[in-house]
Amino acid sequence: MHSAVLPGIRAGCTRVILPAFLFLFYAAPALGQASAETWQNLDKLVRDMPAFNKGFTGFILYDPEKKQRLSGWNDDKFFTPASNTKIFTFLTATLLLPGDSLPLAHYEVIGDTLLFWGAGNPAWLHPELPLPDPLTPLLKAWPGPVFYTDRPFKTERFGPGWAWDDYPDNYQVERTPMPAYANLVEFHRFSDTSEVVAFPAFFRDSVTIDNSGGEDTRDLERAEFANKFKLKKRLPFDFSEATPYRYSSGLMAGLLSDTTGRQIRLWRGPLPRYEKPQTLFMPAPDTIYKRLMQDSDNFIAEQLILQCSDRLFGVQDAGRMLRYARDTLIAGAPDQLYWNDGSGLSRYNLFTPRSVVYALEQLYYLIPRERLFATFPAGGVSGTIQGLYEGPGSKSPYVFAKTGTLRNKHCLSGYLVAQSGKVYIFSFMHNNFTGSSTPIKKGMNTILRWIRERG
Repeated sequence: MHSAVLPGIRAGCTRVILPAFLFLFYAAPALGQASAETWQNLDKLVRDMPAFNKGFTGFILYDPEKKQRLSGWNDDKFFTPASNTKIFTFLTATLLLPGDSLPLAHYEVIGDTLLFWGAGNPAWLHPELPLPDPLTPLLKAWPGPVFYTDRPFKTERFGPGWAWDDYPDNYQVERTPMPAYANLVEFHRFSDTSEVVAFPAFFRDSVTIDNSGGEDTRDLERAEFANKFKLKKRLPFDFSEATPYRYSSGLMAGLLSDTTGRQIRLWRGPLPRYEKPQTLFMPAPDTIYKRLMQDSDNFIAEQLILQCSDRLFGVQDAGRMLRYARDTLIAGAPDQLYWNDGSGLSRYNLFTPRSVVYALEQLYYLIPRERLFATFPAGGVSGTIQGLYEGPGSKSPYVFAKTGTLRNKHCLSGYLVAQSGKVYIFSFMHNNFTGSSTPIKKGMNTILRWIRERG
C-alpha cells in the first residue's frame, strides 16, 4: 500500500501537487474498525480529561484507509506546534531532496583557481554523523589557489520568533551556508588532571579561564557576537559541554584552512558568472532523518530547509523556501500554515491539528511504513518518547509520534497501530497550560491506550 507514490508527487520536482482530501476533514465522524458509539465515547473521554482543561487543547483522530475524521476537538483551531513543525520540514525534504544523497558544496574552476560555496548540508564533519567526505580531499589536492564564498546566502542567523538570549545554548545554533562540526564547539575535560580540550581544535586559543563569577554562573560562556569563550577555573572532573560558534565568512575560511591543512582564502571581489558549476554530494542515510525526528535536532531541521532552497532556487533563502512549501508543496492543507522556521523554535508558528494530520498522511503514502515508523520516535523504545507510551512488550511499540515542547506548550502527533492492526493518524496539541506537562502526558497515554484497545 505504501510503496506507490501518489499521482503528482515526485521527489525533486519544482512543483508538487498533493491530492486534495479536504472535504474529508469536514465530514461527520464515520465508522472505522469500531462503532460510531466508540468514537462518541472517545470524544467525551478527551473533553473530560482533567489535565486537558487547564490550558487549550486540540485533538484529531483520522483513518487514513477510509480517509475519515473519526474524532476531534478544537482540531480547526490554531496552536503553537513547537517541534511538531519538524513534521512539515521532513515532508518538504522528502519531496524535494534526492533520496540517496544530499548536496554538500558547489564549485567552479576559474583558470587554476577553485572557487567553492556551501549547499547547507548539516552532515559535513558532524561528530555524530561519520559519513564519507568528498570535499576535504578535493581541497587538499587542488594544485592552485582555493577560495571560499558564502554567497548566495539570504538567511538571518536566527529564525523569526527565536529567543535572542538563547544564543549560547546548543539547541539554538546559527543557520549557516556551510555548516561544519554541527556548528558547535565542544569542550571536554576527561579527568581531574587533564586540561580542557576544544573540538574542533581551531578554537583552542579562544578560551579564557575565569572564576570571578558566582556559583550561579554558567560553567561555559560565550560572547554574543564573537568566538570568545569563558570557562570556570573549577570544573567537574568529567566536564563536557558544547556551545554554538559565531559564524562569519572569515571564520569559516580560517576553520576550513585549519581542517584541511592548506590555505583557504575568502573571495572578496564580485562573484564571477558561473559557467559550469559542479556539485559534490554526500550520502543521505536515514540516520539524518532519524536524528531530525527522534532527537528533535533543530540544527538539522533548519539546514534541511536551506538545502531545499539551494536545490530549488540556487540560493539559501529560508523565508522564500518556507513560503514556497506552504503555498505549493503543502497547499492542500485544510488551514493556513503560519510557518516561520524549520525547527519549531519560533513562537510565531501556528498550525491546526488537522493540518498536522494532513502532513502526516502525505508522509504515510510517500514512505514505506516500516521505514516511516523507524524514522519517528517509538513509544517506550526510541527518541523523545523512549520512556512514554509503551506498548504491551518492550519491543512492541504501537505509537510512532513526534513531540513538540516549548514552555507552556506540548504536542504529540503521529501514528498509532491498534490491536486490530489498523493504523490511525492523530494529533494532540496543548498550549497555554501552566506547570509541568506530566499530567498532560499521562492523559494522552490513557487516551492512546484506549484507542489501541478499541480501534
